[in-house]
Amino acid sequence: MVAVAYQDKETVSVLLKKGANINYVSADPADYTALGVAINSALGEALRRGGDHPRPEFSMFYYLLDAGADPNVEFGFHKDIAYFAATTGQYDLLNQLLARGYKRDLPGLRKWILIGRVNSETQPAKDRAIATIDKLLKQG
Repeated sequence: MVAVAYQDKETVSVLLKKGANINYVSADPADYTALGVAINSALGEALRRGGDHPRPEFSMFYYLLDAGADPNVEFGFHKDIAYFAATTGQYDLLNQLLARGYKRDLPGLRKWILIGRVNSETQPAKDRAIATIDKLLKQG
């Protein structure tokens, strides 16, 4: 998780090759999983860079998904990375999780998304997430 926080892909790659558990769940409420650490560190780095509209760099998040991180791992108060992405307003990431097989709690996630407020820039990604969830729920 430290290597993920520092966005050190080389070290993460070595650790995974040596058998590190990419889906490890920590007891730390700030960073339950490597995917959560990747989101937190990207958001933190964007804030440190500052500016009017700092854009987070989520390459470590995508790297972990490509390396086999499971988007359905449950952590902290029966939530998961999809809830975390929605809570932090990262609906593009949420759409990636849905595209990559998230299905742990689609009805609950849908309700959670509906109560969240977003700006006009984020609304289309939020709408896509809701539409995708509706489609997945209809498919059963």
